[in-house]
Amino acid sequence: MSAKPGLLDRCPACGGKLSVQRLHCANCRMGMEGDFVLPRLAQLSREHQAFIEVFVHCGGSITEVEKALGISYPTVRKRLDEVVAALEGLPEASPRRRQQEVLDQIESGKLSAREGAALLRKFKERKENP
Repeated sequence: MSAKPGLLDRCPACGGKLSVQRLHCANCRMGMEGDFVLPRLAQLSREHQAFIEVFVHCGGSITEVEKALGISYPTVRKRLDEVVAALEGLPEASPRRRQQEVLDQIESGKLSAREGAALLRKFKERKENP
């Protein structure tokens, strides 16, 4: 049995972010087209996904992850912190986080109050009309 390749997240030609546009059922051969959002964990890099898999397999025990990967405690902590940071930076963050990011950008002068209000209205519309 051959392993299926993992999901590509970057264009092999230019390195740009790829999006999922088509889904296909291998059983009934039905296909769907659209703009699909991947689950948050699937949006992580392959390295981060592999680390999470080991972490979960080890029951969240840093000591067990150390043994499984043959790395030190500080290295496990560093990788875990990197995964957390990557999850926080994903586009499908919680509505509260997105709102806070807009407020932070207004406060820092990166967005005008008018631009910020427009973004917040968009977030509210998406929430009310999913």
